[in-house]
Amino acid sequence: AFVPSGLAFVPSGLAFVPSGLVFVSSPYPLTPTSTRPSILSSVPPDDDAHTVDDLWSTAGADAAKFLPLSPSPSLSAEEVLVAVFRGLQFVDVPDLSAGLVRCYAFMDLACKKLVTGHGNVPEERTLAKFVGHAAHSAKILPFLGADRLAFGETSRIPGTPTRGEIVTMPLRVTPKGKAEEQVFMVRLQKQRRPPLAGAYMVTDLIDVETVWSVSRPLN
Repeated sequence: AFVPSGLAFVPSGLAFVPSGLVFVSSPYPLTPTSTRPSILSSVPPDDDAHTVDDLWSTAGADAAKFLPLSPSPSLSAEEVLVAVFRGLQFVDVPDLSAGLVRCYAFMDLACKKLVTGHGNVPEERTLAKFVGHAAHSAKILPFLGADRLAFGETSRIPGTPTRGEIVTMPLRVTPKGKAEEQVFMVRLQKQRRPPLAGAYMVTDLIDVETVWSVSRPLN
């Protein structure tokens, strides 16, 4: 079973302790050090509506217009995270269901099946089927039109000769119209084989509350 980096499971009663989760308080948190990322290279520098200081400030429907729609070796893990989850927050920008179409592009098959509960046979793996199921997925719905999205700190497991680097990040999301946050862990892995060699793909999206509930002692 996948245990996200930074999440500790204590043997006594199997109590779930999210002690390793680190978040910043700003609604659009900033990375400690950053430069203007390539993901924003097409943003008009003279347009105040699109001006951002760094990757994590990318927010709003205007900025969402410039998020990439497909994986590329030129995108960092952080850029992929912003593209996927800001894209879900503004799911219909720049086109209807664009955020779900982006998820289809950036998630590997196992993650698509995890999110939708479908995909065991080829006819269930089409874009249309994914978009239809993902729009009602408990793992996706909190992000759609979310009031607030906060990125945590990334943790990394270096690549080996047989697999690419693994990157894990906690996300806090406040669903639209709700007061309580939900916490998710998302995992990316750098691909080693063509046609996506060198690109990061989303391999896991885990609702921390679900993990917590199944880890509580039965008594």
